[in-house]
Amino acid sequence: MADVGNLTVSSSSMLTLNKSRKRKINQLDWKNSVRKRLKNIGKSYTSTSGHVVKEKQHSTQGRVCISKGCFKKACANITVEEKVVMFDEFYSRDYNGQSSLITVTPRRLQMVQNKIKCGVNIPTHMRGKHANRPNAISPDVKVKIREHINSFPKQPSHYYRQKTENEF
Repeated sequence: MADVGNLTVSSSSMLTLNKSRKRKINQLDWKNSVRKRLKNIGKSYTSTSGHVVKEKQHSTQGRVCISKGCFKKACANITVEEKVVMFDEFYSRDYNGQSSLITVTPRRLQMVQNKIKCGVNIPTHMRGKHANRPNAISPDVKVKIREHINSFPKQPSHYYRQKTENEF
């Protein structure tokens, strides 16, 4: 038994007090990732400025497009049920799946066209994917560094020499 201030703690619980581990990084729980995921699937989300953006709702109008000057008359032949099916199929996909299925805005259409003109077969967004790290350490060098560190003789940790036989 150890007396810590006004608390009396047993020796078995003393061993478990400082056995915490660092939390794992989970990018899916980050606010920005949650916001993007909800936005892409058409659900309600809070914008970066704090405004609540409503959930996307399919239109109950008979016409697909609402433009009076629509030059494609085929959209008038689509029923409301077909619109609901297409709406649900579109928002059930991720960003790349949505882009491959249909483009929504003129800017998104322009980006897809530019990628196709440049020879990209499947247009995907390349956010955060770039190779402009000129000083990056190559994987071969990293392996050699690890081998060098592991070549040093190991000794037990000075924190637990009395309690354990493990080497750290």
